[in-house]
Amino acid sequence: MSGADRVGLAWRDELAAQIVLHLDSIDHLEVIAERELSASRRRLDALRDLACQVSMSLHGVSLGLVSSGSVSEARLERIARLVERVEPDHWSEHLSFVRAGRFEIGHLAAAPYAPQTLAGALRNLERARAVVGAMPQLENIATLLPPPGSCWTESEFISRVVCGAGAAMLS
Repeated sequence: MSGADRVGLAWRDELAAQIVLHLDSIDHLEVIAERELSASRRRLDALRDLACQVSMSLHGVSLGLVSSGSVSEARLERIARLVERVEPDHWSEHLSFVRAGRFEIGHLAAAPYAPQTLAGALRNLERARAVVGAMPQLENIATLLPPPGSCWTESEFISRVVCGAGAAMLS
């Protein structure tokens, strides 16, 4: 198989039997971290066994790293325990805004591409690295319009985050 023929899949319980049957044809599995935070020890052991057989990432969708506010320590600690237990190749998270205070917006949203958002994102990424033990790989979110209050383009903002945090984008 050439590099252009690489196959990655998102883990879904409904696909588990077929994924395991065809594991030799799969290059990477992405497991949504939040779906596994309350998983049983048996399930986490099975995911760890799977991570020994195929490249795996635990992908977060709810930390809300791009915010002028701080990411919840409790959320970071839960991700850290999951990463420690499953031992994926890496963990990742969206560059998104998902809450204001205790209000969850239920969506991956773009925060303003502005200095205060950048400062908050860099603080949150450094805290995530310290608590989890590794910097997350980052994934941008789909946006059609620049968020109100932006003073940079999306690519300028992402470049500032990646360079400032020493993080990598998912490839």
